Amino acid sequence: KNEPRPAHGGGQPMKFSFVSAHFLVGCALHSCTPPSEPSCSRGLNPLGRSFGSQTAPIMNDDFLHNPWKVVPDGASEKVKAIFQFLNQNPVDIVGTQMEYEPKDVMRRQTKRPFASSPAFDLTPSDLLDPPAEGGPSHFAVVACGLLQLACGGLDECHNAVTPLSWDAPTSFAGPPIADSPARAEATYAHHLVHMREGGNVGEFGTGWNNSGYWASSLGTHPIFPQLAAAADRLCGADDSLRRKIR
Repeated sequence: KNEPRPAHGGGQPMKFSFVSAHFLVGCALHSCTPPSEPSCSRGLNPLGRSFGSQTAPIMNDDFLHNPWKVVPDGASEKVKAIFQFLNQNPVDIVGTQMEYEPKDVMRRQTKRPFASSPAFDLTPSDLLDPPAEGGPSHFAVVACGLLQLACGGLDECHNAVTPLSWDAPTSFAGPPIADSPARAEATYAHHLVHMREGGNVGEFGTGWNNSGYWASSLGTHPIFPQLAAAADRLCGADDSLRRKIR
């Protein structure tokens, strides 16, 4: 029923795109120093600095085509290993069936390709070196989930971001966490999870349908103009691709 289809069509192998790489780096930097204002009011460049800073967004061709080479300042050795893994092992963007099971159940599913990735046992506390004072922030939870998503851990990311973005308890992710400062980022990550779920049927219809709900729930985010600009730049001289940007 007029469900959206992936822009790349046919499930061809692609890098786990610039969109998530760019957003993830910003989230990881946010986890170092949580903002004093709501996350939706801040714009993130690829290195996570706010638009209000004196540093302009970095949008060079090296970053656009090799986003996993841009490692966040302060990243732990474990995160650096994940970025290296992703740079060497681009993800196939194909629809992936989700399990909707809690973390302890997913941990026992060691035959999945994700289980052999360096993100399999990643926790929010593993992101920074040295670790953040007072423990990991909600932004670190989102960043951890996105790193796992990039490596194929759809359920892991889903379990991480659902309590921050959904106002009801679930059997797989537990009770909600009200008024999270990272709610907008968690909502966007929730959208990306179900985009990866694709045409598979999950908790609320297909992943495409579910991702549309989360896109509508988010509405807008300061990162979107940057993503649009990057997509326009990646289109080059191909106007047929440029017409697909929305």
